[in-house]
Amino acid sequence: MPKGRAPVTIWARVCTQEPCGSVILDEVQRAPDLLSVVQVLVDEDPAPGRFILTGLNAVDWLGSYYTTYVERDVRDLAHIGDLDLFHRFVQLCAGRSGQLLNLSALGSDCGVSHTTARAWISTLQATFVIHLLSPHHRNFSKRVIRTPKLYFTDTGLLCNLLRIRNPADLALHPMRGAIFETLVAAEYLKGFTHRGDLSPLYFWRDRTGHEVDLLIDDGRRLLPIEVKASRTLTGALYDGLRWFGQLGEPAAPHGVLIHGGEESYQREGHATRPWFCCY
Repeated sequence: MPKGRAPVTIWARVCTQEPCGSVILDEVQRAPDLLSVVQVLVDEDPAPGRFILTGLNAVDWLGSYYTTYVERDVRDLAHIGDLDLFHRFVQLCAGRSGQLLNLSALGSDCGVSHTTARAWISTLQATFVIHLLSPHHRNFSKRVIRTPKLYFTDTGLLCNLLRIRNPADLALHPMRGAIFETLVAAEYLKGFTHRGDLSPLYFWRDRTGHEVDLLIDDGRRLLPIEVKASRTLTGALYDGLRWFGQLGEPAAPHGVLIHGGEESYQREGHATRPWFCCY
């Protein structure tokens, strides 16, 4: 794709004045002005498949996306002076996706104050990089954890920050389970958002070690969801669902287990679903 305004102008004139079928634009990053033209055409006719844009592979694209986010959005929104330090903070957050948020530990590991860590977490929330999942308030006569869990909303960006470059790296990565849980939590959150619903998604954990990865509160009952990256399911993986189901109303007697395989079936009354059918 040649650089310069002339090719952009000619291409735009052709596409707006004559019927235009599917168009493949390779190396589109070399002619960024084309993107604004494509945007106008897509707004006028949103039919899918009209334009195929290629150029950057996923690693380069995610890296460029993150750089643009830090250098533009974060600088404008939070007025952060030391972007290198903020980048370290984001990487530390990536290593904690799927875990309880510990602002003191985050600040200490990054070398910033608790107040700064809280402000930067708020910035990541405001720009939809992370989501803090609240614990459910239901006590069930136990002392429950009241600290939120941190999740990234985009597992591609998460893997990029963790320097995971391909599926083979992910398969052996110590955070594979946490990344899988992040994926499922993010898909549920996006599903509710796209429907225009306030998210009824929580998690539940008490101080004795019992927990449920995700909990949907529909106003009548609490539906427990366990998330397991394993493709091979054993009876022990249902322990959390069994335990929660016996607590009595409003806890649902049966829940859902989302797994890394491809099979869908019922087991002991619990719905067992593959990751691509999680929502």
